[in-house]
Amino acid sequence: MKQDVYMKRELSWLKFNERVLEEAEKEQIHQILKAVRKLNVRKDAAYETLMEKLEEIGVSMVDFHRLSIEESAYLEVFFDSEILPLLSPTIVGKRQPFPFLKNREIYAVCVLQTKSGKEKLGIVPCSKEGFPELCPAGSVICVPDSGPSAHQTGIVF
Repeated sequence: MKQDVYMKRELSWLKFNERVLEEAEKEQIHQILKAVRKLNVRKDAAYETLMEKLEEIGVSMVDFHRLSIEESAYLEVFFDSEILPLLSPTIVGKRQPFPFLKNREIYAVCVLQTKSGKEKLGIVPCSKEGFPELCPAGSVICVPDSGPSAHQTGIVF
């Protein structure tokens, strides 16, 4: 009987210690989340400040589809001369094996239609080696993976 009492007391202490540790973990997680929220606010403020400073010197991030006709024409020439020669598009069909796709790489994928009406898959690797981070388009800056490469797939294939 006495041994049973001691066992219950030991188990009770272990359960108590477990609850204390759980509460401590909850408190630590709460503190970490508070710090992450503060860091997120600081990140947003730093981003806004950076964008304002860039705007002051005439550089802005724009959506590809909102470019003027002149900027779009400039970007097409830039794509044709700087990016297109570096692309290696692949068409996947019954006779072509599926290409090896690297992890953590970006690919532009599109459905192509043959003259007979059949659909084939077209894949264009958009690795950082072949694509600049930003494309100049006059007084604006364009992010390539949000527009120009996808817009030019007709030329690529």
